[in-house]
Amino acid sequence: MGMDEFAIIRALTSQDRSFSPAGWDRVVVGVGDDAAVGKLTEGFDVVMSCDVMVETIHFLPRTMKDRDVGYKALASNVSDMAAMGAIPRFALVSLSFPKEYSLSKLEEMYRGLYECASDYGVAVVGGDTTASPQFLTLSVSIIGEVEKGKALLRSGAKEGDVVFVTGFPGCSAAGLDWLLKQNEDVSKVVVPEPYAPLVASHQRPSPNVEAGRMLLSSGGCHALNDISDG
Repeated sequence: MGMDEFAIIRALTSQDRSFSPAGWDRVVVGVGDDAAVGKLTEGFDVVMSCDVMVETIHFLPRTMKDRDVGYKALASNVSDMAAMGAIPRFALVSLSFPKEYSLSKLEEMYRGLYECASDYGVAVVGGDTTASPQFLTLSVSIIGEVEKGKALLRSGAKEGDVVFVTGFPGCSAAGLDWLLKQNEDVSKVVVPEPYAPLVASHQRPSPNVEAGRMLLSSGGCHALNDISDG
């Protein structure tokens, strides 16, 4: 690629990103130091999670545009926050890529990632980049917060509970199935209207943060579980 690690980091993080003020007003030190510094809320517990997307394992270039890969990588983490009834606050991004990847492809991934960050009020405050021998790996760690002692844990489930699901399970799998049957590059695929919601569910999932917060505040829900990973 002809650029060192710090030049790549500057290229991916220094562009105008339309960040949500809800995320960045909590950042004390962002990208550029050994570690980021952020403010959390008194009376809240810290909630942390991470997810990895590996090319050919979690996504295929023939079914995901670069920008959608970035969006989905962060959305998967935001969904983990939603499943705890938490508010997502900060994210760290680690990227490993083979040398044949162009900077423009990486920038597209980060555009998608920052679009998701803006949608959910998350500040992307740092991360790491490194070379990969073959496939791209995009790892995101997220930090959020929830009212002290109020996190909605899986272990809170008990016999006799009413079990329900938000959204429509299977849409992402159906969208992937349709995309795999197309015989052209995903950037050239025109998705007919009946399939558009299914394809969108696979490429750009919508974490249910609002539902998680509503269920926590209702007092009637004592357990949640994220099933968006399949």
